[in-house]
Parts: sequence; structure tokens; C-alpha cells
Amino acid sequence: MQKKIVVYHLRGGIDYARLGLIHKSMMAMLHSVLAKKDSSALSQEDKQMLDTYGKAVDFTDKAAIKPIVEFVRA
Repeated sequence: MQKKIVVYHLRGGIDYARLGLIHKSMMAMLHSVLAKKDSSALSQEDKQMLDTYGKAVDFTDKAAIKPIVEFVRA
């Protein structure tokens, strides 16, 4: 059954001003951990998270749905 499951990753957005206390705390902890790492050890997503921390950002990409549409049509 697991071999038949297809997983897709669709990035979304985040607006730190709209986060609740628990989620803000979690993101602050993640930011703190990433900020302490050597920059050469950070992934591209980690660097984006540090660059956009505290801001409203949108990483959605409408083209990313194309593989899902093709899978459903097949």
C-alpha cells in the first residue's frame, strides 16, 4: 500500500503577525537554533527562514500543482 501513495509538497506562506502565542514561540525557537548554526551548514530553506523571519511571506507557486493535475488525469 505504501508504494502506491504519492506525496506532493506545496509550499505556502506565513504571516508572523497572525500567529498565535504557541506558534510564535515555536518559530522563535526554530529561528534561535538556525541563527546559531554555521551559515555553510544551512539549507536554502533555512536561509530563507532566517531572511524572512518576522515578516509576511508567500512561497506559493501555482505551477507546482501541475504534477498533481497530471497524476489525477493519468
